[in-house]
Amino acid sequence: MRKAITSIAIESTPCVLFDNLSSRLKGASLDAAITSQTWQDRILGKSASTPELPLKTVFIATGNNITFASDIARRVIPIRLDFPDENPEERTGFRHGNLLQAVAGNRANLAVAALTLLRGFFQHGCPDQRDGQFGSFESWSKIIRGTLVWAGLVDPLCTRESAKESDESSDVLNLLIAGLLEADQQGAGLTSQEIKKNVLSNEYPTLTEAVELGCGRSVTPRAIGALLRRYKNRTLKGTRITAKTGHAGRRFWRVETVAMETTETILPVTSNTKTTISFNAKTVENHIHQTHQSHRFESIPCPKCNAEMVASEKIVDAYVTFDCPQCESIKPMKIADLSTTPSPAASSKTL
Repeated sequence: MRKAITSIAIESTPCVLFDNLSSRLKGASLDAAITSQTWQDRILGKSASTPELPLKTVFIATGNNITFASDIARRVIPIRLDFPDENPEERTGFRHGNLLQAVAGNRANLAVAALTLLRGFFQHGCPDQRDGQFGSFESWSKIIRGTLVWAGLVDPLCTRESAKESDESSDVLNLLIAGLLEADQQGAGLTSQEIKKNVLSNEYPTLTEAVELGCGRSVTPRAIGALLRRYKNRTLKGTRITAKTGHAGRRFWRVETVAMETTETILPVTSNTKTTISFNAKTVENHIHQTHQSHRFESIPCPKCNAEMVASEKIVDAYVTFDCPQCESIKPMKIADLSTTPSPAASSKTL
């Protein structure tokens, strides 16, 4: 891939199509090329490098249900063609039977229409549009996406969630976080060797699935450590995997909650009015607490001393933590798996 991109940069190819992919779209070289404005690499067969070449190429990929690996998901905008017929290639009755011919015959009108939109956007001072931040592509987001949204057309960024859903790395991270919460109920952290033992015993199915998905057949402490380092400090739904170093340099992996920074957002109330809501980590925490405390979780038996454990106020992602008043053990449980009863205060509280 790196050599192919070098050839593309040397030839100043304006557009590249990866047609009909049958596997994942991935690669560190492709990641770099999509977000870089210049490219430099060693010339194939020579002990010399290219000069710093401009890279303005548009990369396009097509395929059936493409999935994304590495860091590609945040760099793409999906366009999904979905039709319920069994054989969509046999459809007829299109507005333009020959699309290429129609585009070529109306090229002047199409170009004028596009430039008119841009001119109007600039004459109005290029106003900022809501939810328009596309990291690494800020200029494109400001001008092209800004023009389309300002003109009342469909926001091209609205499909990015489907790319994130197809990001296999997010699936692995989600399973790793849930698996560590499942296995490390004390929150003290687990070493790679301890994680391996848990995987081999299959005592914690979520952790086993995460490690096998991330490591494949090579379930060794070294492979597990490499997997966890790959996802270390990557935030997902307010949590992330961290490591602390103990005796003899041993690393203990655990899940911690990430404090949210103060944020401000504009929420539409009616078609003519808007309201501004400011919130920070504390108000978000209170909201989560109030939402879940509107129902009382039934107590569960302690796995160590069999005493009744009670739900605490500590809520991480989709888990609520139970505390044992007798032996002081803690046990995280999925909220969806718990039985609840309405709180007496819930009937008089509107959330």
